[in-house]
Amino acid sequence: MTAPIIPLIIKLTAWPEIDRKLWEQAFNSGGLFDTGGAFADWSADTRRLHAQGYGSWLSFLHRSQPDRLELLPTERITKDAVSAFIDEGKQRLKLRSISNQVLSLAVIARGFDKDGNWSWLFHAARSLYEQSDPYQLKPPIPITAAELFEWSLTLLNRLTDLAPHGPLVTAMRFRQALMVGLLIARPVRVRAFMAMTISQHIEVSDHGMVLAFSAEDMKDRKARRFPFPEPLLPFMRLYLDVHRPTLLQGNESDALWISQRGGPMSIDSFTGGLAQLTNRVFGLTLRPHKFRHIAATSIATYAPQHVGIIRDILGHATPRMAEKHYNRATA
Repeated sequence: MTAPIIPLIIKLTAWPEIDRKLWEQAFNSGGLFDTGGAFADWSADTRRLHAQGYGSWLSFLHRSQPDRLELLPTERITKDAVSAFIDEGKQRLKLRSISNQVLSLAVIARGFDKDGNWSWLFHAARSLYEQSDPYQLKPPIPITAAELFEWSLTLLNRLTDLAPHGPLVTAMRFRQALMVGLLIARPVRVRAFMAMTISQHIEVSDHGMVLAFSAEDMKDRKARRFPFPEPLLPFMRLYLDVHRPTLLQGNESDALWISQRGGPMSIDSFTGGLAQLTNRVFGLTLRPHKFRHIAATSIATYAPQHVGIIRDILGHATPRMAEKHYNRATA
């Protein structure tokens, strides 16, 4: 009989019972007389991220050291076992991915046993992260922010004058062109960009429009406000007044970006559509994160006197990446 294939990431539902119980307890919200669990304030994304990292650890134990699964979760985590986990990961993963898995293991170990000494495990995750050369820039992308923005404006103007494909198709194309222009002009992370709502993120006044992001929206937990790009203002108003209601098809939603099915647009839908569009138009497969790279490169190359704004526009905690872009652009 063939042995069952063990997946490289074991899903939460297949974790050992003791692990699942400790995990669930760590999410208890607490009450009047009790403090909440160690993970009570985690977002859904954080929960999913660390569950995947811990699932990788459990998979490694199943495949390489199954006897350890008889121990308590924190008793399994020894320096020898973690070293073997890292060595095995290096055969198929990049150092950054291994670092993330070890960090998840450290975070969960501390949550399961807050009195234990897990500093060595956090140190290992940090060491792997530094070895991955996290601040090295990727090769420059052969397109500028100005070219992407100009393409967006050109298509938006054409769709405003002509609607040859019917209201729904025109609304979809208009929304896509508007998203390209806005994302390259205000390159926030895709999760914040796609989570925008009209009531919380769009502020309209007689003087124009402002994009407002709370600290919870931003990865570095710093609230930010961006003036809406002036050339895109009339097109955003047209989207809100005409094309967004067309996309909603009678449905109700506070989401800014609406899909062709009449509900909030998903990250996967936008990312996949953007990759196909940019490949067709520019011969480059661009996803949202590359827009951030293009924006930073364009600032450093064509407006080096403003290189200091890269940190705030991209939401980085330190100016190190801005300096990297500047150094390469001036080389």
